[in-house]
Amino acid sequence: MPYIKKIELRNFKSFGLKNTVISLDRGFTAITGPNGSGKTNIVDAVLFGLGETSSRRLRADSFSKLIFNGNGKSKSKPRSARVVIQFDNSDGKIPIDTKTVTISRIVYVNGQSEYRINGRKTSRGRILELLSIAGINPSGHNIVPQGTITKLTDISPVERRKIIEDLIGISLYNAEKAEAEEKLEKAENAINTAMGRVEEVQKRIDELERERNDLLRYEFIKKDIRRLEAMICSYKVKDLESKIREKTRAAEDIQRELEELGRERSRLKESRLNLEQEWQKITSTVVEEKRSELLNVQMMISEIKGRINELNEAIDRYKSLHQELSLTRQERANKLRDLKRQIEESRERIEALSKYVSTLNRDVQAKQSEYDALSSKVKEERSKIAEQSREISELEEKLNELYPRIVDKRDLINRKENRIQTLNEERNRTIELADRYRLSIEEMKNSLNELRKFMEEESGRLKEAERLVERKMKKKNELLNALSEAEKVAELARESIIEFNSQRKLKDKIEEIENSLKHIEELAKLGVIDGIYGRLKNLIRVNKKYLKAIEAAADGWLDALVVKDYDAAFTCSEVLKKLKLAKIKIIPLEGVRRSLPIEVPDEEGIIGLASDFIRTRKPYRTAVLFVFGDTLLAQDYKTAFYLSQNGYRAVTVEGEVFNPRGGLELGYYRSPIDLSKIIPSEKAVKSLEKIVEALRTHLSNRRRYISSIDEEIESIRVDIAKTGEVIRNIENEVKRTEVKISKTQENLKALEAKVKDIEKEIEELKASKSMEEKELQDLESMFKGLQERLDILRSETDSTRIEERENRAAEVLNDLVKLKDELSDRQRELTIAKMNLENILKASYEEAETDISKITSQLEELETKIAKANEERKSLEPKLRELEAKKEELMEAVSKAKGEAEKFALKVKEIDKRLSEVEKLYHEKSEALNDLRLKIQRDELELKQQLQRLHELDFDKPMDVSAEQVASAESSLKMMRKELAEIGAVNQLAYTQYEDQISRYKELSVRLNELEMERLSIIEFMEEIEKRKKKAFMDAFNQINESLSYYFGKLTGGGKAYMKLENPDDPFSGGVDMIVQFPNKPEILVSGASGGERSVASVAFLFAIQKLNPASFYLLDEVDAHLDSFHVAKLSELLVEESSKSQFLVITLKPEMASRAQKIYGVYERNGVSNIVSATIK
Repeated sequence: MPYIKKIELRNFKSFGLKNTVISLDRGFTAITGPNGSGKTNIVDAVLFGLGETSSRRLRADSFSKLIFNGNGKSKSKPRSARVVIQFDNSDGKIPIDTKTVTISRIVYVNGQSEYRINGRKTSRGRILELLSIAGINPSGHNIVPQGTITKLTDISPVERRKIIEDLIGISLYNAEKAEAEEKLEKAENAINTAMGRVEEVQKRIDELERERNDLLRYEFIKKDIRRLEAMICSYKVKDLESKIREKTRAAEDIQRELEELGRERSRLKESRLNLEQEWQKITSTVVEEKRSELLNVQMMISEIKGRINELNEAIDRYKSLHQELSLTRQERANKLRDLKRQIEESRERIEALSKYVSTLNRDVQAKQSEYDALSSKVKEERSKIAEQSREISELEEKLNELYPRIVDKRDLINRKENRIQTLNEERNRTIELADRYRLSIEEMKNSLNELRKFMEEESGRLKEAERLVERKMKKKNELLNALSEAEKVAELARESIIEFNSQRKLKDKIEEIENSLKHIEELAKLGVIDGIYGRLKNLIRVNKKYLKAIEAAADGWLDALVVKDYDAAFTCSEVLKKLKLAKIKIIPLEGVRRSLPIEVPDEEGIIGLASDFIRTRKPYRTAVLFVFGDTLLAQDYKTAFYLSQNGYRAVTVEGEVFNPRGGLELGYYRSPIDLSKIIPSEKAVKSLEKIVEALRTHLSNRRRYISSIDEEIESIRVDIAKTGEVIRNIENEVKRTEVKISKTQENLKALEAKVKDIEKEIEELKASKSMEEKELQDLESMFKGLQERLDILRSETDSTRIEERENRAAEVLNDLVKLKDELSDRQRELTIAKMNLENILKASYEEAETDISKITSQLEELETKIAKANEERKSLEPKLRELEAKKEELMEAVSKAKGEAEKFALKVKEIDKRLSEVEKLYHEKSEALNDLRLKIQRDELELKQQLQRLHELDFDKPMDVSAEQVASAESSLKMMRKELAEIGAVNQLAYTQYEDQISRYKELSVRLNELEMERLSIIEFMEEIEKRKKKAFMDAFNQINESLSYYFGKLTGGGKAYMKLENPDDPFSGGVDMIVQFPNKPEILVSGASGGERSVASVAFLFAIQKLNPASFYLLDEVDAHLDSFHVAKLSELLVEESSKSQFLVITLKPEMASRAQKIYGVYERNGVSNIVSATIK
């Protein structure tokens, strides 16, 4: 197998500019030297050369730190570091066709690496791929860094089991099982989904079967219904054709009578027109001119009055708005004062925080200076100890030079002296280590108390934050409820405003009509318009019992204006057009057709003609007959409906109207109401709009406030999460600290026992050695002088003082961290306060100032408008008085000209009387003709519809059916429609959907069987994986157990060790215990053994796991650090034995180990640079 032939280092860590070469052979090579000389850097170099990517594992912060930093003498520092490893590839395990394979790696100051194989540039992945074929890996167990044995002594049974799992690749089995479990879960989900679909399809098939049966019955009934409907349509078609023929003959007779009446009406109109022309010649010069001028004056008066009313309303509206804006400005001013106060308070808080932050900064700087000074002193003392260590090394070298000359004479003395020296050193180290353990325990206890105190504080903060969130949520919910109610109120108010505006439009329309009537009545009183008698409702009296019926039958004509003739009516029309007033209803007494009272049918429930219950003067009877002459008064709606079906217009006592053409006016009758009393004024509506707008603004502010609460809650929740994480970290740290204290206390007890044992052994060796020293006094004096100097230097290298300074530095650092945390909290609070001042308070203050400025300008604008409106109103009042005087003059002139016009009026009246009779007869005939034509059109339309219906029912022509057949068909049709209604709506696609679902059910059943088979195969595969996994583990476990027993026996000189599963039935649910039995001692768990015994067991375990996958070479860094001389000797013997199979490169401080090596390299430090010397032991 490949082994390392050579290692070259240049500028790597402590190895300087000179190229350092370490030549290696098969077998056992030892590397020794004082602490800090750079021995472990050789292991780091091998890891680096093999492609290690973790700078932490190489004991450096970054890869650029691996480059030699200089010894302070060189002017320029190197820009790169290089490591070359040469492998012997005689057996060709590395797949490169050369006897030797050279791998090099260079790292530059930017941290980038460059890899080469046999001088050719390549990638790290390629190197790892080639080396892995030969079983070489930078993370392999054949490279044992410093401290590994210490870690192995403290591993738990579970961790020991995981080491074995990692060795045999159990993770691959777990990955396969996890993948299979994922497939199993998918398969089970697919089965559940398929089963659900099968159930759905089965349910759907049952439903579709019912729907298909309903569809069959439905189509059969529909077909029969079409046949019966076609019979009824055929009968109606025959009947309608007969009626149309009869009505057409009657219409032709009426048409001839109308033509005769039309000719007579034309002659009368021509005569009346000639009289009017003569009348107009006389009256046009005086009456028309004055009347026209009077109308113009009246229009101007109306316009001025209207404008004055508009100005009055505008002034009232401006004053109301002025008052509201004044109140708003006062509110904004109050808010401005509050904001100003808050800004001042915020500035004071910021100033106080700034001063406190400055104080904290000074304290932090002071602590930082103290910490830097302490750190500097510690570094100086460490440097001094390093110098003394070099001198100690030189003295030890001189002592070692004396050994060959006195070896024969003081072999026994030398061994005992070395043993005493070793024990003294070990005792001193043990005592120092025990002191450090005691100090560490004290510090950990203090740290534990501080952690618990801090955890209590954080828990209190957490609870307070949770209570604050609860309060905020409660407040938010209250605000949301209030906001919801307010939004409902605002929505109701908005709907009310819309409703009020609609009502006002209706009222305005009604008021326009009322205004038109008042203008005409006023002009009539003034004599401007002749022949105006007044409104119909003011000219009649109605029995209160039938008031509802009369008002309903009038259909709005009670407010109609009753005038003398068409001239008066046309005059009113012209006046309304000139004044741009609304249309009104007018009844000219001498122009309307006189309705003759209809005959009252002799039927029960008929009270009589509606006109008979209205009292009025005889001249106005024509108007009453015009409106009510064709209407009958009925006792109830049945009678009224019967009359309407027989061609009469009828009204019930309750006010329900039935028209002869089918129109109905039904429901509860209400008397006309005064809308001005129930509809709010425009001012009230606008006030309500302002209130709604203010409410919306308030709601918007509330929503923003709720949003700010949400942000606060989210911020607090983030703090809660962070605090919770801090508490969890503290709890974990407390547990870890407690475990450390417990373990440290156990180690301390073991160390104290070990010191006693060492001291006892030293005393025994000293007593034995004193008898041999007399024979070697000369050599002893020389040796003693060197030894005294060595002891002096060792006593001076006491590290207790440095540790005290380091402890003090740690305390200062702790205070510094606390101060920085406090500084960070206060800076954050200061930043929040500044942001609140700049982004919220100042912005709100500026916004309030802007609002006040806008409101002030609006108030000034309103005051200007009020002043202008008052001035305009004052200027219009004199004009109005002048026009009123002129109006009186014109009215007097018009009344004088009226006498002359009365003579012509009598002649025109006689012609109008005859014309009215002709018009009445013509109108009656026209109505009769129109009625007949309408009935003919209606019958023709119905005939067309019935023929169309027949066509839709798939019949081209009517069938011959009798009345008896139609009656039978109607009876059957009712029963079939009833049955169809019972069936209800049917699915027209039931046939195809049923077949589709049956096919889908079969497909799903096949798929479900396939999925079940797939699930069973996955389960079998998982069981097979579990079996292979357990077998692989147990094979490895047994092999390691066998090797452990072998190596432990070798290391202890006859001891026993073996591993035991905590759960033999399921090895992976428990750990692996190690049982050890040292010679002449009982069996115990390795966790119950002493520190040194655990170290021996760990070394044996390390060799046992290496035996499972043997490597071509091994790098062991101070694996004998915690072993006594006996066990070190045993370990060295074991390494010599194993070195016949593999290459071993061992870093050691023990002479017992180094003396057994086939080749030794010594590492020493000079002027900050590591140097290597070699020696071969024969």
